[in-house]
Amino acid sequence: HSIRHILLVPDYDISLAADRYNSAEYYNMTTTSVTADFPMQEFTSWHHVRRPNIIQVLQLQRDINACASSVRSSAGGGNNGCLGQVMPTADYLALTGQAYITPRHPGTFTPPEGQRLTAVQYSTLHEEHKSQVEQARRARELENALKRMIIKAVPERYLSYLRHHATGSFDAQSVRQIMTHLKRTVATLTDDELRDEYDKIASMNFDPDGMEVSEVIADIKLLAKLAEVIGNPYSDAQLMRLALKVFTNCGHFTQGLRSWKERPVGERTLDNLHQHFVQEHNTLHELHPQGIGALVGPQANVLKEYTDSMLNQHNQYFEARAQELEEKEQKVTELLLALREEQANFIANASSSGDSTDKPKKKKKEKGKKQNFVQQGNENNPCRYYCWVHGCNNSHPSYACYKGLKEKEKYPNFRADATFDNRLGGNWQGSFGN
Repeated sequence: HSIRHILLVPDYDISLAADRYNSAEYYNMTTTSVTADFPMQEFTSWHHVRRPNIIQVLQLQRDINACASSVRSSAGGGNNGCLGQVMPTADYLALTGQAYITPRHPGTFTPPEGQRLTAVQYSTLHEEHKSQVEQARRARELENALKRMIIKAVPERYLSYLRHHATGSFDAQSVRQIMTHLKRTVATLTDDELRDEYDKIASMNFDPDGMEVSEVIADIKLLAKLAEVIGNPYSDAQLMRLALKVFTNCGHFTQGLRSWKERPVGERTLDNLHQHFVQEHNTLHELHPQGIGALVGPQANVLKEYTDSMLNQHNQYFEARAQELEEKEQKVTELLLALREEQANFIANASSSGDSTDKPKKKKKEKGKKQNFVQQGNENNPCRYYCWVHGCNNSHPSYACYKGLKEKEKYPNFRADATFDNRLGGNWQGSFGN
């Protein structure tokens, strides 16, 4: 054969080759599953969330974006995978500056009619067609894989509206349409919930060895998006103060914070703050290759051991003092009771002696009889003290009665020397009857 016959492909050969290139088996042999490079195989479930809000919706969108970005595609500039397929058109255009056109299947491969092609030209046309088919296949598989993951993560009640009325499937809905529906129906957030998200970031414990500055800024930008959605947006100044609070609490960005405050006011934007602290973080890694917290760790351990030792010593001291005070209080109580009893006995003896020298009157004899009668009736219920106000009791005698001594208007005839034997007109309660 001549060179011409080698380079040119006869018409019948073209048709045979086209049939082979259009077969499903040929493409199945040259493709792999789109989910292989997904950063996750399942989305965070909503089934245990009482009422999902904008936080769950935006997190789901971020996870979807991450999965789509991992799938190779030349569309939309080719630098972001299939991100444009799931991201809102305006958002993707703002992010990349290029429009994204979702790949469509080009149909059956058919060589141009009426043209005799060289083998190189034919191969080039075929490779272009093959690439278009592959892009379309990946786009279709990506849609199906993401929809399966969404349906598994999101309860049916939030998706049932999108099911086809005849087939009950979601085939007519794209991932972008499903997310638009969820944003319109589920994406709500109260001011208190927004404040909780703010406080979570403010109390973040930034680990310079295990975290990146970009993680903090990403969380802050998500917070800004949440605030914007509910109509209560944060200003750049508020967001920067939040970021500075996180880096200040970290304790490792002293120099970086100082140099940031020295920058002109016009340069203090959130994006510039991001870049500034990324550079400061890199500098810290260079200065401390063994770990930014490597020098702080041993010092912290020594401080903790010293603090624990001092705390134990203080606890032992206060426990000993508490025990000592308790013992002293017990002794004082016992001594006070003994003194009260001794004083009551003294007053009772003195009162009895005084009554025996006086000439008894007839009326007092009657009281004495009544008193003896009542005492005999209460021999089975003996009491320790007698009080002019409270009668027979086990807590105090007359001279120690708080009410009798303090409430003069209520008890004008109160007698502190009233006893069992000589009540002096006091209460009959207790062993003296009711």
